[in-house]
Amino acid sequence: LLSYVDCDGELHGVSVRRGRTVTARLAPTADLKVEIEALLAGLRRLSRPFGPAAMLAQRQTVLERTAARLEELLLRPLGLVDAGPVVVVPAGPLHSLPWAVLPTLAGRPLTVTPSAALWSQAQAQRRPPAPGGAGRVALVGGPDLPGATAEITDLAGALPGSTALTGAAATATAALAAMDGAAVAHVACHGDFRPENPLFSALRLADGPVTGYDLQRLRRVPTTVVLSACDAGRTAVTPGEGLLGLSAALLSLGARTLVAPLVPVPDETTRILMLAFHSLLAAGEPADVALASAGDALGDGPAAYVTASAFVCLGHG
Repeated sequence: LLSYVDCDGELHGVSVRRGRTVTARLAPTADLKVEIEALLAGLRRLSRPFGPAAMLAQRQTVLERTAARLEELLLRPLGLVDAGPVVVVPAGPLHSLPWAVLPTLAGRPLTVTPSAALWSQAQAQRRPPAPGGAGRVALVGGPDLPGATAEITDLAGALPGSTALTGAAATATAALAAMDGAAVAHVACHGDFRPENPLFSALRLADGPVTGYDLQRLRRVPTTVVLSACDAGRTAVTPGEGLLGLSAALLSLGARTLVAPLVPVPDETTRILMLAFHSLLAAGEPADVALASAGDALGDGPAAYVTASAFVCLGHG
């Protein structure tokens, strides 16, 4: 467990592992915010892989150096070792950090949760996953996203019995009806994050947007929600560490786990990652383990680096 708190402009951290606790004063929060903003800007640039291969490789190298600096500030003082699953409770600007980009956390089962107490309670009530993906699966592909239809079509082929909506059929009403009560919902579409009013952040579907307010109409939120949409995992942090946005809305409404990217992601590598993820999830792997293991299917290169780094597992893993 890695837990962070902002105290008078200084970030402090606590790690707990096998009964051993380490505490440390880490860095000024403002300095960390600058590093994280630089990292996010670099990931967004690299997600549009235009230009010579040498230039893209240089951009990735710069990003890796920024990620290494953040690791030195956030992980090393807390004695994190390179083994086993990790649960992170962020604070302040750390809510925007795609934690899998940090070298020590890459490829490891990783869950980001708003509260250690809530995560612990959820684990105590957790049931073992059922192989075969017990429960209904809803798949939705939005418009104007070149890879959405291919992603949903491939997932529907890999998940027999799932409900798939693409093209003109992927309306807001149909999508909400398919998601209501599903065990797993996967939405591939453009996403809009509204920092000035996060609950108006939206998923763009065939006949218009689905906002955080629309999600409140669901009688029963899916247990696991995957938003394969740019920026869908972003949240706004209010005073007192309150979180607002699509991901926060779904978790507050009862979703156990939400998987989403914090920056735009390339279509082709996202499709590969999602196919591998859902295959592992249907086989009974927890979402955090499935997401970490699915990264092995991506290979190397800038697009693979961005995709593996961008997705986070939020909630209870």
